[in-house]
Amino acid sequence: MKNVIFYGLFFASLLTAFAAATQVGNVGVGAKPGNGDPQICIKSRSVLISPGDFFGFGSGSPTKLGANAPTINVLNLRPGSYAFNGEQIEFLVIVRDPNGAIDIGQAYVQVNGSLQLVCSPEALPADNTSTTEREDTCNGLRPTGNSNLTNGILDNQTDKAFRCTYTVEPTNPDTPSNVSVGVRDASNIITSSIYSEHWIFNPTVSIDVRSSDGQSILFEDAMPGEFAHSLNRIFVENTANKVALWVFIAMTDLFSTSGPVLCPDTNKLDVEGSSANNLTGVYYRARSGTLQTNLPSGFGDPAFPGDNPAEGWAHITNPNTNFDCSYLSILTLGTCSGGRPLFDASFLQPGLPFQLTGWANNVLLPTGLAEVEFKILFPKPCIGNFDDTANNQILVYGKPI
Repeated sequence: MKNVIFYGLFFASLLTAFAAATQVGNVGVGAKPGNGDPQICIKSRSVLISPGDFFGFGSGSPTKLGANAPTINVLNLRPGSYAFNGEQIEFLVIVRDPNGAIDIGQAYVQVNGSLQLVCSPEALPADNTSTTEREDTCNGLRPTGNSNLTNGILDNQTDKAFRCTYTVEPTNPDTPSNVSVGVRDASNIITSSIYSEHWIFNPTVSIDVRSSDGQSILFEDAMPGEFAHSLNRIFVENTANKVALWVFIAMTDLFSTSGPVLCPDTNKLDVEGSSANNLTGVYYRARSGTLQTNLPSGFGDPAFPGDNPAEGWAHITNPNTNFDCSYLSILTLGTCSGGRPLFDASFLQPGLPFQLTGWANNVLLPTGLAEVEFKILFPKPCIGNFDDTANNQILVYGKPI
């Protein structure tokens, strides 16, 4: 028994000595994820063509055109990327950073390498399930490893949104410009990510109006109460290299310079129609490629007495300085300085409470040529020599799109 007890005590002392000899070592640990450049995605782009105009809708305060007001994305009509002094080019920019949204500082706009503005941050677009396309997406964004970030779907963890609105400044005509959107990171360091577009600022606008034979417009002989067609026509050519035009036409009343005149009860031939018969007067019909005059009813029945959309004839109107040639006048009244459009189709612009007329199909592209013919219905009675020496004029207005 003594031997057994002795060996047990010796074993215990050995265990105690072994445990006291244990030591712990350590080494430092460090890691840093790569700092990848962010992605830039342009979710939408608009050109605010008349940011100073106001729309009055009949009640309440007028609505000013701007980022949140009804306007036109004229790039849907413009044949290229051009803009005029005072117009605003607006981008809704989505920036995605694989290091997280916390690493995104600010977006900015440069023109020809010169800083023009710092963009304003705003909330990421939210999904709207009432639309056929998700609103919370930006095509072209690559996933960052998160399985939820597929098909460009936005994520607050990695994405930020910015609105960049650049106002075009006065330049020499036809100035080529590079408009770019870049990004600074959270440390205010410019990243290599950049999106750029080529623009022409303040492009030249020109239009050529001529008759088919170099002479004034003349009509065939006809008796009062009968139609007389023009013996010649006019050509309207958009001679601008880059700018598309809305084109409108008007005519002054015709006066006689010699001999007796009475038509039917004054010394003028009223091209809009006499008070006795407003179907009398002058009509026009224009063609350009597949386009032809087809003026539908605007705000009344009909748009003007004597309009015949089926045959393409429209009653001409007098020039009227009370109607300017602003975008407001064109978009809501379908008129430019009293003139009516060569071509026309009604169009409902989203956000406006009524049809817009006079512009949607009234486009003459660069180098485009329109041919316009005329006819006149003489009132009863009518006598007079209404020649071009009385400064009787046909006026054509070209408004840049």
